[in-house]
Amino acid sequence: MDLYTKHQQLIRWFANTSLGRDYLSGRGIDIKNEKVWKLNRNSVTLIKGVHKDTVEAQLIASVDGNFYDRKLFTALVAIDSIAPFLNSFQDTKEILLWRLGLRTDSFLPSFIKQFHFAQSTFTPNASNVDGRVGRSAGNESWANKRGNAGDIAQTASGSGPQINASADVGNPWGELFRRPEPADTSALPDTATIQNTSKFRVYVNTKTTTLASQSLALVTTTGPASLTALANGDYDVAGWGSTRQATDLTLAGITTSAFNDFTLNSTGVGNISKTGVTRLGLRIAADADNAEPSWSSGVIAGLTVDPYNGTNPMQYVIDYTTSVAHTKSLTETITITEPSFRRAMTKSSIENITITETIIKAVTRRFSDLATISDRIIARMRKTSRFTRESTQASNWEREG
Repeated sequence: MDLYTKHQQLIRWFANTSLGRDYLSGRGIDIKNEKVWKLNRNSVTLIKGVHKDTVEAQLIASVDGNFYDRKLFTALVAIDSIAPFLNSFQDTKEILLWRLGLRTDSFLPSFIKQFHFAQSTFTPNASNVDGRVGRSAGNESWANKRGNAGDIAQTASGSGPQINASADVGNPWGELFRRPEPADTSALPDTATIQNTSKFRVYVNTKTTTLASQSLALVTTTGPASLTALANGDYDVAGWGSTRQATDLTLAGITTSAFNDFTLNSTGVGNISKTGVTRLGLRIAADADNAEPSWSSGVIAGLTVDPYNGTNPMQYVIDYTTSVAHTKSLTETITITEPSFRRAMTKSSIENITITETIIKAVTRRFSDLATISDRIIARMRKTSRFTRESTQASNWEREG
């Protein structure tokens, strides 16, 4: 069966989305706002209108027999090859958009992702506690509230980063809180290459946004000084970074009673430790940027979360690939005839060739190509040598890792 006919439901869905219309219009098919009824390799049928029992349709045919680029067809080929393993129509739609290049570079369909990356999840725990630290005593200026010493440290608190405005216009800020989120990520393999699909996940229970237009920022922090109990000193602004490890989440856009994801950028990926504790933390973006918000009496920007010992603690969800070394030992006995010495010499040489390759989770790789590589190396050695050599060789393969 023709792939366009076989997957017509998927194609019809795509052609009637804004992404699909833009994609097809860029390939010479102006479908404007009409409903696409059918899309084939060389034609598209549009519904122009419905009049009582009559449907007005327009058939547009391609003169050269195919006005779609290769991407659409190869996407259908890929989908057809894995169709028996797809669990839902949503999986199929994700793969189509991904194969057509209509998703961001960091996006991978959930079905594809399980074959490409290993994944580990890490959370704060009793050995790496989280909670909130802040300054609460008295109403103060923005500079003092942000820069003075902390006076609150609450281990395992469910309160998140927060800014509270006072009722005193002369000293407008009542409270400011930050939240360190350490987690031991040393279980990651030393050979792991962390991917930019990795995430830091925050389960938000409630939020308050009466102080409008605020965002949540994921940054680095040197604290807490003790990994088993927070202290007032962990609030010290000098110990908190402002460089974003992921794009900010607006408080208005955050979903309550659900996980909200920060997708790590290259800086965030680089700050995931494979040998110890990863130390990221949460701040209100205005605090991180030292940008005093517009004051209004009693307004608040903040949220509540689950601490390390709660039902839904913070999560570092790390996607990665690993590499394994494969070694082949080549033993070669070479007879060398050297005119200047006028005698035969025997030389034994052992050459170890190490080839490192990425091992993709759940995918079986063949290593027969390594034998071809080693044979080419031997051939090149013989070709470039000024000696006449008669050799025999034996090889023994070992796979390490």
